[in-house]
Amino acid sequence: HPDILPPSYFMEGGVFLSPWMQQVRTADNMGGEQISSQIDETHIKSIKFLYASDTSEYSEYKVAKKGNDPVYVGAESATNAQTPLTEETKDVKNISVYIKKDGNYYNLAFVSEGTIYAPQSCGYMFASFTSLQSIDFSNFDTSQAINMGYMFVLDSALESMDLSNFDTSHVANMAMMFRGLTSMPELNLSSFDTSNVIDMNSMFQNCTSLISLDLRSFDTHLVTDISEMFNYCSNLESVDMSSFNMSAIDENSSFYDIFAGCVKLKRVVAPKVWKDNIGIELDYGDASSQVPGEWKVDGQVVTSISKSNAEVGENGVAKVFEKGN
Repeated sequence: HPDILPPSYFMEGGVFLSPWMQQVRTADNMGGEQISSQIDETHIKSIKFLYASDTSEYSEYKVAKKGNDPVYVGAESATNAQTPLTEETKDVKNISVYIKKDGNYYNLAFVSEGTIYAPQSCGYMFASFTSLQSIDFSNFDTSQAINMGYMFVLDSALESMDLSNFDTSHVANMAMMFRGLTSMPELNLSSFDTSNVIDMNSMFQNCTSLISLDLRSFDTHLVTDISEMFNYCSNLESVDMSSFNMSAIDENSSFYDIFAGCVKLKRVVAPKVWKDNIGIELDYGDASSQVPGEWKVDGQVVTSISKSNAEVGENGVAKVFEKGN
């Protein structure tokens, strides 16, 4: 979806390059040691955002340089670029880049004396880092972010990340945020504030290693689009959506097929608040590929979740839909 990208992004070899990675790619040596191959998204193994005082975390890294000059990343303000920021002065030279070679891959550390702030648009910020296995957000303040759409899309090797310090209170877009994280076995999103989110389209699509998702912390009273939210999460067995409020869902969106391709799904804790003409199919697609058995709630056989069988109100006890023989 290049049409939703900020103007400072561009494509190279089919990969969207964010401004901060464009800056990193200018490095031709690390502490005087020549970089034999260009640093790009497909050859980065880990990323750390650190305070300068965290010396033990980057003591084996070498400073990235272009010629004799250190490489920095950053932006002068939150409104003129989609790059990380630092506090107060927002000096573009406040965030240093450190590199550690690992075979044919690189480990990156972004280091600052002060807090590193995520930009207002984090869209595609880590997209298509296909060799990335871990991200350390120790010094990464997201309090200014309003867009996290596609933030980690297609990071197929990513196995772990701690998002507990993410401030998402101003974020409106989480569409495809985690799409294609095929190696991620679990996501703890209990600290997420989604009270201003409007779009969750395909948020977890094709997260094929996830087994369960606990989304009880989600406030969705403004969300209009959950199309394909869990599509092709082929190992997903359980989802808790009990805090979801479906009253703002756009009736013209593909809300009904959010579980398409979830062939092992057998337990859904349903949203409590609904609107008319909205329903979610429980076995969407080829029935022969699904977990055998019938879906039931309150002892009754059902094929979908809707207002008629799930509405209990915000203070009610959420209905549990389960599948079995």
